Amino acid sequence: MASVARFQVNVPIWDQWDFFNPLFNGEGSLALFNYQHGPHRQGLAFIFSSWIMNASHWDSRIESLWMIAILAATAVFALGLKRKLSGRLELADTLIPLLILTLAQWGSVISVPNASHSVFPLLLIVLSAHIWISTKSAIRLPASGALATFSIFTGFGIFNGVVLTALLSGTLLHAALRRQKIELSWAFLGLAITVIGWTLFLRGYRFNPASDGYHFPHTPLFDYTRFLALMLVHPAGGDHTATIFEQLAGGVLLAACAVVFFVAATRGFRNDTQSRRNEAIVLLLGSGLAFAAFTAVGRIHLGITAGMASRYVTLLIPLWLGLYFWGASQTRPALKYATVLLVGLVAILPFTHMLQRPVATWPGTAGLTHSSLAALTASTDEKIAWVSAFLRTGDFQQTDSSVGRLIHPDGESIALGHKLAWLKTRNLSFFAISTRPDSWQPWWPENRTAWLLTHESEGHERWMADNSTLWIQSEHDGFINFQVVQSSPHLPSDSQIEISHRNITAREHTGFLRDIISLPISRGEQWLALRSTHGSAPASPPADNRFISFRLTDAWITRQPAGVEWITTSSAPPALTWVPLYRWRIASGFHGWERPALFGWSDAHLKLEIDSKDPIFLNVRIDKRYNPVARGPILLRQQDRVLEIPANITATPLAFSIAIHGSPSPQPLEIENPAGAASPLQTEGKADTRPLAIRFSQLSISTTPLFPMLPTAP
Repeated sequence: MASVARFQVNVPIWDQWDFFNPLFNGEGSLALFNYQHGPHRQGLAFIFSSWIMNASHWDSRIESLWMIAILAATAVFALGLKRKLSGRLELADTLIPLLILTLAQWGSVISVPNASHSVFPLLLIVLSAHIWISTKSAIRLPASGALATFSIFTGFGIFNGVVLTALLSGTLLHAALRRQKIELSWAFLGLAITVIGWTLFLRGYRFNPASDGYHFPHTPLFDYTRFLALMLVHPAGGDHTATIFEQLAGGVLLAACAVVFFVAATRGFRNDTQSRRNEAIVLLLGSGLAFAAFTAVGRIHLGITAGMASRYVTLLIPLWLGLYFWGASQTRPALKYATVLLVGLVAILPFTHMLQRPVATWPGTAGLTHSSLAALTASTDEKIAWVSAFLRTGDFQQTDSSVGRLIHPDGESIALGHKLAWLKTRNLSFFAISTRPDSWQPWWPENRTAWLLTHESEGHERWMADNSTLWIQSEHDGFINFQVVQSSPHLPSDSQIEISHRNITAREHTGFLRDIISLPISRGEQWLALRSTHGSAPASPPADNRFISFRLTDAWITRQPAGVEWITTSSAPPALTWVPLYRWRIASGFHGWERPALFGWSDAHLKLEIDSKDPIFLNVRIDKRYNPVARGPILLRQQDRVLEIPANITATPLAFSIAIHGSPSPQPLEIENPAGAASPLQTEGKADTRPLAIRFSQLSISTTPLFPMLPTAP
C-alpha cells in the first residue's frame, strides 16, 4: 500500500486506453467478460474492476489498491491451502505472503494495472487447488469445471483452464476404467462445463501475439531454455544482465519445477487424498510452467531477457507455491529443507537490495531491485509530467510534442483526444473535482524529477538529441543537480549547450561542462530546457543510428548545491543569464576519460583553463606515468610560477591539491612531464598511437582541498 501511495498516479496509461474501450462505449457486463485484449480475454475480473472504477470515479490509485486486496485474499487462501495439505502452519509459511505480495510484480499492480492479466488469474489458480483437494466429488468436479471456464476467459488464467481440463479428463478416464459411476458422472459434468467454456471462448477469438516481429519457431532452440531460466530467476532479483550465474540459477529453478511436476503427476489419479494433493501441486506447477512456456514462445524474438519483466512475475508465483507445498510435504529432511531453502531464496533475496539504500527510501520499495525502483520511479514521474503538461495545454498532441508520448505510444490511432474529453465531461480520473489542484498525484508527496524527450536510459545516464526537458517538482526551495558527462564526438569543438530555467538562459561550451551543475529552484513544479546549439549527430551508424548531442546523468533535488552553484547575473541589462561560480576545462593534451575504470592519459603537456573570481582548489590524482618516460620530476606551471614535484615524491598513486587564486579572467595551468611522452606503437609495437605520459584518475575543482596541499611556489 505504501508503494501505491508513493508511485501511483491517477491517470490511465498505455494498454488501459485500449482495453477500457468497452467502458468508454458504455457496454454491458457480457461485453466486458468477452472482451479480447491481445492474446487473452478480460473475463470475470474486468467486470469487478469496472465496478471499482465506476465507484472511484476512475481513480487508478483505488484500482491498484483493489488489486492488492486480491493479492491479500490470495495469500490468505494460499495459507489455508498449505494447512489443508500438511495439516498445520509453520514459521516457514511466512514465505507464502512474501511470495504473493512481492513488489517485483509492480508492473501489473502499479505501472499498468489490469487485474485480468495475472492478479485475478492467480487467485483463480489458488482457489482451483483448494477445490481440487476436496473429498466430495459432487463439489470438486463441477466447481472445477466452473473455475476452469472463468479461468479460460480471464487473462492468462487460460493456462489454469488448460491444466484443469487435463485433470478433469484424467479423472474421467480413471473413473471409467475403475467403473466408479458416481465419480464418472461428476467428472463428466465438470468436463462438459469446461468444454462449453472452451467453445464459447473460441467463438470469435483471434490469435494476437501483441508483439511485432513474432515468429515461430525461433532459432537457436536453446534460446528458449535460456529465456525460461532468466524468466524464473528474475523474481529472485535477476536484473536483466543475463550473466552465466543468472542463467545457471534460473536453470536450477526450472529443473526443480520440471522434476517436481513430473514426480507429482506420476503419483496422481489414484482417487485418494494423497493423490489429489499431488494433483493440486500439478495444477500449480502446470499453470506456471505453461504460462512461462507460452511467454517464451511469444517473446523470444525480443531477446532472451525479455521474460525478465515485472508483469510476468505474478503468474510465476504458482511455481513457487507448488515447489514449497511439495517440499513441505516430504518426509526426508534433506529433500524438504533443500526445496524450502530454494523457495525461500526466491522470496527473500529481493529484500536484500533495500539494505544498500538509505532507510528513508525503504517505505514502498521493499523487495525492489535498484533497476526496478529506478524504472518504477521514472514511470511515476513521467505520468505526472505528462498530466501536468496536458492540464496546461488541453491538447494531447501538443503535450506529446513537448514532453513525449508518455501515456500512449500512438494516441491518434486510439482517438485519445476523444477519450480524454469523455473523461473530462464526466469528471473522471485526473479530471475529478477536488479542492486541491494536485489531487491526482500520488498520495505521498516527495521530490520528483524526470528527463523528457531523451533516448532510453542507460543506467543512470541518457543521451539527448537536439533538445530535452527536465520536469521538476520540489517540496522545498533548494537546488536541482545534474551533470553533462559527455558530448557527441561528432559535434564541432565549439559546440555549446543552452540551459533555460525561469525564463533565464545560459550557454556553455562543451569543454567547461565538467562538474555537477546546481541550479537554484523554488518549491513547486517547474521546467528546465536544454538545447544543443549545433544540433545532434548520428551516434555510430550503422550499428547505432540515434541522433545524439549530450549525455546527461539523473537529476536530483537537494537543499544545498551538490556541485557548482549557478547564479544569475546581468550580462546585458536588463537581461539575466545563468553563470557558474567557477568553471574550468581541459584545453589540450588529454586523451579523454576511459570507462569503466575512469582514468585518462595525458601527453607531455596537459593544459587547463580555470575561471573563478574566488579562490578555489585544483585536485589531482596521478595513478602512474608511462614507464618509458617515468623519470625526473613533474612540473606544474601556473602563470609565471613553476612548481616542481621532485622525483623522490613521485611514488604512485600521487594525490595533491593546489590553491588557485581568484582572478577576473581565466587562468591557464599546465601539468608537464619533462621526460616527454611516448606511444605504445613506438615502444611496444602495439596499435595505440597516442603519445602517453601521465595517467590521471582524478582532475577536479572544489572550494576546499580534497587532498594534501602542495606548497605554493614563490
